[in-house]
Amino acid sequence: MDQEIYKNTLCQEVLILDPTNLNSIEELENYTLKFMDIVKETVNSFSHTVKSTKNRPKLKVWNEGISGALKQLKLAYKLWTQQGKPRDLGILTPDFKNKGEKSEATNFRGITVLPVIEKILETVIKNRVSHYIQETQNCFQRGFAVDLSSVEEVSRDAKGRSESIDIIFLDAIAAFDVVNHDLLLRRVYHAGTTDKHWSVLQSIHDGAKSVVKWSDSVSQSFHIQQGVRQGGVLSTDLYKPHVNPLLRRLEESSYGCTIGEIRCNSSACADDITLNS
Repeated sequence: MDQEIYKNTLCQEVLILDPTNLNSIEELENYTLKFMDIVKETVNSFSHTVKSTKNRPKLKVWNEGISGALKQLKLAYKLWTQQGKPRDLGILTPDFKNKGEKSEATNFRGITVLPVIEKILETVIKNRVSHYIQETQNCFQRGFAVDLSSVEEVSRDAKGRSESIDIIFLDAIAAFDVVNHDLLLRRVYHAGTTDKHWSVLQSIHDGAKSVVKWSDSVSQSFHIQQGVRQGGVLSTDLYKPHVNPLLRRLEESSYGCTIGEIRCNSSACADDITLNS
């Protein structure tokens, strides 16, 4: 019974907060702090009630893990207010592609680890705007989708008719790294993300910074002026509308494989594209 009362009281307190109007990282941080304070106050109030009643079982909600997490959260907030918040600061680690010489920087890809608070923000945005991107993405774009790609369908059709096909695999060089932010945001806007979520996406890209971590050394921070981060929660979803015009031109061309009257001359998984002929 104690747990049910605790749950109802906590829900009533949390409902006072409005998570639908979070337009920036700062607002998300403040919302998180308020939420944790509500949890702490609710637990403390019920802990005192339980202690005063001998015959009722103790409410086992509070533990060392929650206490330690709260201390770390408040310590982080204190450091941020004193030293400045690490807004959009990613840690970029070079990852060798297992080809070429390690002395050449072009043989590495940069994998970015983002702050937890930005991962939370990007996950929220992803859940809210992904349906816009899925509705407008080209039918050839099957990256991270549940349906079969046209490569599989074309292969099965050719095998069934005992014919051979040619498949060319294209891998754009540093595709994620050279995306123009203005062009990217314009295409995301035309894909249907026209509300405050678009403004949040713009602020994420305009204020993006990174540092390079190599072994035990960390470089000075620098602004990210182009590209989508490899390792970012939103990176793949944002790249899909960016590559849509290319896939649309392939779809509208008269070249390549067909299954019946359906053009199946290409298939894509984010920046990896095939030409089917």
